Amino acid sequence: MIHNDKIEREVFLRRMTNISGARPAGEGESGRDPYLTRIEAATLVANILPPMNLGIAGGLMPSFRDIEALTPDQQQALRIVYNLGVMLGRGEDSFDPFQHLTQTEADLVLHRTQERLLGTKPAVPFELVADLETLPLEVRERAIAAQGTSGVQTVQTPDATYVILSAGERSTGGYQLHVPLVVQGAGQIELFVHLQRPAPGAATIQVITYPQVVLRLARTELPITVVNEQELY
Repeated sequence: MIHNDKIEREVFLRRMTNISGARPAGEGESGRDPYLTRIEAATLVANILPPMNLGIAGGLMPSFRDIEALTPDQQQALRIVYNLGVMLGRGEDSFDPFQHLTQTEADLVLHRTQERLLGTKPAVPFELVADLETLPLEVRERAIAAQGTSGVQTVQTPDATYVILSAGERSTGGYQLHVPLVVQGAGQIELFVHLQRPAPGAATIQVITYPQVVLRLARTELPITVVNEQELY
């Protein structure tokens, strides 16, 4: 079921700016109502994605039955986001281009867009440390002290840089912190995190939990940034 809460255009633009580092070109149809349509979202996203190989003729045009009225620019934007898997249809044969984008859809679109943007940068090798007991003493003490808080800490040892990512205190089980990407940015190491939450209605253990992961990287003096740090809060 699609969540019916609409997302405001300005909110979407602000979140896009946060993940891309630049205000999107075009900025949508700001003279209309304050809420964003799905084709506006597709156009904004297509404008910030770097050139990517979509195959022959830039990827196939999706066969939705309700896109005949789109302009050539809108069709090209739809082709890009559809073939990259950033935006899909509502059902098998419709895109609903002029319907409003929902909050739930916006979260998914922005998540996929951020993964695409980070995926164009060189990957940085890292190790996920599953057992805190294997950590150097200082790192282990810092990790334990950080449990129940939200944020990122780095600890240097002679041969490695440790990154402690903590997502606060949660009232049930079912939460798990993941780090799908670590990349080399412009003068910094960039991390993308994802907090897995329990599905609505799922049975969860009623216990206080402290989602946390510790990463081990080759020693680096570069600053380390979590590009979507709000996911930890």
